[in-house]
Amino acid sequence: MNGRTAARFGAAILVAALGTAGCGGAGSEVDSPGTIAWNGCGDLQCATLVVPLDHRDPGGRKIEISVVRRPADDPGRRLGSLVVNPGGPGGSGVEFVRDGAQQYFDAETRSRFDVIGFDPRGVGESAPVRCLPDDEPEPDGAGGVEQIQRSVTACAERTGGVLPHMTTAATARDMELLRIALGDEKLTYLGISYGTVLGATYADLFPDRVRAMVLDGPVDPAVWFGDRTVMDRERAVAFQRALEAFFTGCLRNGRACTFGNGDPAGGLDRLLRATDVTPIPVRDGPPLDRDEAVAGITAALFDEESWFDLATALREAQDGEGRGLRELAAEPGFAGDAHVAVVCADTNDRLTPAALQEQVPELTRLSPVFGPMSNSYELCSFWPPAAAPYRPGPVVAAGAPPILVVGTTGDPATPLPGAVATAKHLESGVLLTLDAWRHGAYGGGSPCVDAAVERCLAELVAPPEGSACPREPAGR
Repeated sequence: MNGRTAARFGAAILVAALGTAGCGGAGSEVDSPGTIAWNGCGDLQCATLVVPLDHRDPGGRKIEISVVRRPADDPGRRLGSLVVNPGGPGGSGVEFVRDGAQQYFDAETRSRFDVIGFDPRGVGESAPVRCLPDDEPEPDGAGGVEQIQRSVTACAERTGGVLPHMTTAATARDMELLRIALGDEKLTYLGISYGTVLGATYADLFPDRVRAMVLDGPVDPAVWFGDRTVMDRERAVAFQRALEAFFTGCLRNGRACTFGNGDPAGGLDRLLRATDVTPIPVRDGPPLDRDEAVAGITAALFDEESWFDLATALREAQDGEGRGLRELAAEPGFAGDAHVAVVCADTNDRLTPAALQEQVPELTRLSPVFGPMSNSYELCSFWPPAAAPYRPGPVVAAGAPPILVVGTTGDPATPLPGAVATAKHLESGVLLTLDAWRHGAYGGGSPCVDAAVERCLAELVAPPEGSACPREPAGR
């Protein structure tokens, strides 16, 4: 999942090249425009792409994919389309481009590319998956196996047979049809968080159709499509590390962080234990329970720029007011039916609810705060199997041009080991790291990262393998 919002981005500065490695295939010019029909929608252009529900049956049932385009500011220097996926799964590319493209991408990139966002199948306006009525609660693993089975059965019935086709591989094939419709000879792509899984899958299926690709905040495809318990453990450890870094910051700056009265770790433990007994009151709303409190803490740890807000919210909660944590927990995310549908459809190694529960003690040992919540996909145990299962081989995207993989040292949601593994897993992966406590690196205030990404996309030049960008001064 990508926790950054499109409203906060640093200035992107084109600086001297970090190196001269190739980044993408030959041929930066594009052919004539494709067949997609664009209509005006505010300052942007919108369209609908019709794709097969089952790519093995191109003449069968069809679904519609919602697409939005921000045309290049300088048509005379246009290089083609830049397709973007903001993560999730479940993130709307349409909303991402509509609400944040102007701030997220630098002026040079906006001048050279049409920025393209699309809602992947099952998401937003693209044949959205709706499993549960609005007034029906989400199933709770603690409620028993029968409740979970009933929920999955009801979801399959309500969605009319689409669940087996909600795979990342199917969306990658949709993206290839989108490339063709756009009229681009090859794909230029930026994927964030889960969007890196989508990008790596596309590159594996269509390696010779990649022009340039950047994977920011990556998840190792081998883990995503394989043993999810590895991802659960790495994420629990990474969030715990970020929390401890937050505590250290509190101790160093006691004036800005008064939570815990000099003992922030102990203060949080006391607060959560008290919340287990008595939820925290909230003005003009129901009280805040432990799960919602932890959700607020989790959201704030996605970016160290939110740590001051977290310190304030925890201090208020300590004093008996939970509104601050509730507001943090309400930050936009990608939970929902489409998220679960993709996660479960992509899972090859499925565990029973009992086996998942057996892992909770180990996850709790790794992270007493986040561990118990790191393992929540009991629904996948009974999910209908994928219509066309995909699992990457030992080497991904063989024959593709160099693919830039960007990871941050303190990423809690997609920890750095995943970036390292992704770069190794891709035959042509090139790793760039940023020293920061943040999920995702590009567009977050590092001129070093931004320049490397922008040069890869526009000039097809990547930094040397293993390059590292330094920590930016506080308040940049």
